Amino acid sequence: MKTLFHRLAVAVLLLAGLAGQAIAAPHAPAPAAPGTAVHEPAAGRFLVASRSLQDPHFARTVVYLLQHDDKGTLGLVINRTLDITLGEAIPGTELPHLVESPLSYCGPVSVRHIIMLLRDDAAPSHAIHITDGIYASNNMDLLRELDAANKPAAELRLFAGHAGWSAGQLQRELDRDDWFIVPGDRSAVFDTTGSRLWERLIERLDPAGIFVRDRLPAAPRAGL
Repeated sequence: MKTLFHRLAVAVLLLAGLAGQAIAAPHAPAPAAPGTAVHEPAAGRFLVASRSLQDPHFARTVVYLLQHDDKGTLGLVINRTLDITLGEAIPGTELPHLVESPLSYCGPVSVRHIIMLLRDDAAPSHAIHITDGIYASNNMDLLRELDAANKPAAELRLFAGHAGWSAGQLQRELDRDDWFIVPGDRSAVFDTTGSRLWERLIERLDPAGIFVRDRLPAAPRAGL
């Protein structure tokens, strides 16, 4: 079986194909190995861009990891929404309850492809359990089921594109301090209210502090 990385990165739904295609359920990712340190990448964790990361695709972003293994890494930027709805992206889509759902930009790879995240207490069909009741899918039949059930917006997000790293690439970026790794937060994954997630996380991980503009004297004056 192919991994989640291969199935979602290569066989995600084309927007143009959402009107009638369905794809077989992908294989679930392996859970983080026992003893995996909290600062190491794993499915269900957040990558938080450092202040120094200037890549326009990833500056000031928070990435939710779906897969990390020896074949590579797949994730979704969760703190950037697009000014477009599902209905605007796919005119004529027969999903009456979801037609006004906003799309989120989640990475520079395959930006015309959609991945959905949903949360549920029971495992939905054609979906992969990531962690903590969160599932990922690219299956049209499941999307129709969620529409028919009028799945609340707070429990479903639709992402255009994804973020991907080849084997070893993310580790090189971690080695040069481009990212912080923190445990994922279920409520934050589904928050589209503009809650300044990156700002809140980076202030905890790397406080801005107070800095003087010019260099201080080499030595302080005596008697202070």
